[in-house]
Amino acid sequence: MKNEVSVQLLTFIQSIVLGGGIALLYDLLRPLRLRHPRLTGILDGGYCLTALLTVFVFLLRRVEGIPRLYVLLG
Repeated sequence: MKNEVSVQLLTFIQSIVLGGGIALLYDLLRPLRLRHPRLTGILDGGYCLTALLTVFVFLLRRVEGIPRLYVLLG
């Protein structure tokens, strides 16, 4: 059995990496939104759905659906 603190620290680091990945995706979509202003709503909607599903799956699998403050901070 692992030390509980090390598991929580690993989960916290993974949530930080997940947030960075979601932010990177948003930055990568920015040139498309600037070139095609008509697609801004569609791209933003797709981004929100992707981010929502990614965070939802992370919370279900990694922290077993229990909201933890350190994961939300990450």
